[in-house]
Amino acid sequence: MFTEAKMKHYENVGEVLGCVDSTWSIYGVEDMADLHPYSNVTKVVYKEHWGKNPVSVPVRGKSWVALFVAANECIRLSGDVHHRFIEAFEEDGDQLILSTGS
Repeated sequence: MFTEAKMKHYENVGEVLGCVDSTWSIYGVEDMADLHPYSNVTKVVYKEHWGKNPVSVPVRGKSWVALFVAANECIRLSGDVHHRFIEAFEEDGDQLILSTGS
């Protein structure tokens, strides 16, 4: 569920982390410091974007923060400045496929 408090939390975390290329939009996450449920993932992959090539970034940690950092880097590397809202991850073996919106 979307709340102003959650949105502010995501914005604050993004500012601290320097995640300036994206906006976290997975509203089911209460606290970005919590562990994410994807225990076997090693990277985030971003395929469906307006850039030229798929990009992949390692996940360095087990919290939602680690996924935020990796997804932000994927968005930056893709070159797609329009689709900046991190909306979902789909687990595929040891990788998470990033879905974004505008």
